[in-house]
Amino acid sequence: MMPPPPSSASTSRSVVLSLYRACLRWTQIPLVVKSKFIAGDHLPSTLAALQLSPRLLTNKEGIEEAIRMLFRAHAKEMDAKVVSEKMNLAVDGLQYLNRFTRVLRDAESRREANRARDGLTFRVGQVVRHKLYNYRAAIVGWDRRPAIDVSRWEGVLASSLGVNQPFYHCIPDSNDTLHFLGGVRKLMYVAQENLELCHALESRINSDVIPQAFECFDPSTQSFLPTERITWQYPADHLVPRASPTSPSSTFKPRTSGFSRKFRASVQRAKAVDASQRVRAEFAQLADRIGQSLESRFGNLERFHAHEPAGILLSLLARLKEIDASFPPSVPSLSLPSTATASPCSSLEQILPAYHTLAAFRDLLALCQDVSSARRFARDRDGVLYQVGQAVRHATLGYRGVVCGWERFPKRQLPSDQPDLSAGHPHYRVIVNDEDRRSSPPLRRWWFCPKIRWRQRPRRKVR
Repeated sequence: MMPPPPSSASTSRSVVLSLYRACLRWTQIPLVVKSKFIAGDHLPSTLAALQLSPRLLTNKEGIEEAIRMLFRAHAKEMDAKVVSEKMNLAVDGLQYLNRFTRVLRDAESRREANRARDGLTFRVGQVVRHKLYNYRAAIVGWDRRPAIDVSRWEGVLASSLGVNQPFYHCIPDSNDTLHFLGGVRKLMYVAQENLELCHALESRINSDVIPQAFECFDPSTQSFLPTERITWQYPADHLVPRASPTSPSSTFKPRTSGFSRKFRASVQRAKAVDASQRVRAEFAQLADRIGQSLESRFGNLERFHAHEPAGILLSLLARLKEIDASFPPSVPSLSLPSTATASPCSSLEQILPAYHTLAAFRDLLALCQDVSSARRFARDRDGVLYQVGQAVRHATLGYRGVVCGWERFPKRQLPSDQPDLSAGHPHYRVIVNDEDRRSSPPLRRWWFCPKIRWRQRPRRKVR
């Protein structure tokens, strides 16, 4: 006697349980266990419509939680039509997980390849500056060779290595791109030869994309800490914090007797306080000159605030006051070990940041002086025929452009393919018209040209 056929409800339940177990078994694959990923980047439309939290799709535990949540949400559904739709959705999910395994395998292969850093100069999180366009950016990734066609890019054409070098994905500073490139850029792709490390004072940048790629800024390395996903993609790009000269790991402490140790501490304490007093006196002289320097170079404080290094300089001024307030009020006399107090020599720890702050002041004051000198120099237009914003045409090569700056004497090596350049005349920075730039021979977006090779065409618009 044959057993009765199973009911549709029992059949559906067994199929659902099989799908549920199959999805959970997928999360036990070793490749899935050790991977860091965001599965939402590849979700099909049927699963994307569920609007799952991205937090659930970042690792093995999150995927398991999402699977259990979806199956339990419809465990008590009795409508046959709805159950059939949910079963089809579960089948789509299982097929997607199997396809996504190939994505994880490719990501794991790239991760293993990224462990080798031969030929790479910079690391993820470092803040760099573009040598040609002068904007700052934080490195968020790199390719050993360009992943797209960059053979006709200006920076690549100007590079001696061309495409045979690493390329970096960079998040540029919004203010820098607005100032140097004429608009805000979210992401840049730059050749290694065109990048250089930023000074520590310039390593803090601003961009709306920064929180998506980095956790925070690390002052010990003057770089950004990447997110867990980016850290997983580039496992060998970790940065080692710079050791402090006063830290236990970097300070040699010889073994001495108790009497010798106390006498040495007393001598060091007296020398440290004396040195801190000299630093404080130097700070006091510098503070007296700050107001006069700013007034002579910028005219008044309001004009000083409008310049780029003003914010950094004022923040360092606040740091200067803090260090000055922490110095001892007077220099004590050298006492005998028996009467010397056993307090740590904190003044030694104050000298190093004090000198660093002093050096930063000097560098920024020199920068302010250079900016002010350049502005005063630019007011003298003797011999300068064209103004910023004028549309002009090259008298020899024939291309059109817009003047975006000028120099009385060129500050960089001029291209050898520009004929009859005269070093005794002003040279203009010119943004070349796109149509003329695509002509033969190809031209750059900007060009240096002397005044004697230009004639004005005011009625022609440059696109």
